[in-house]
Amino acid sequence: MASVEQIRKALESLQTEAGTSVYEHLVETFTQLLYDSPQNPLEEFETYSLFVKNNRFQPQDPSPVNLRKTLELHSKEVSSWVSSTRKLIDV
Repeated sequence: MASVEQIRKALESLQTEAGTSVYEHLVETFTQLLYDSPQNPLEEFETYSLFVKNNRFQPQDPSPVNLRKTLELHSKEVSSWVSSTRKLIDV
């Protein structure tokens, strides 16, 4: 059985072309999950992973982006857009 240190090193060696390792990505994803404390973290893990992938957390930022608030804002924007678009379609 591999030790935690061996697993960490293996995950660090798997990198994207941009140089981000799987280990870094997982740490950032877990950090965001801990920051937001969603009710169902396991169910939301992939959403958080995708969010982190598309919005790299920068430690120098004064505060990490709260995914829940971001999704709520996006939902409101989409609802507004759907409402406006529906008016164009309805005759």
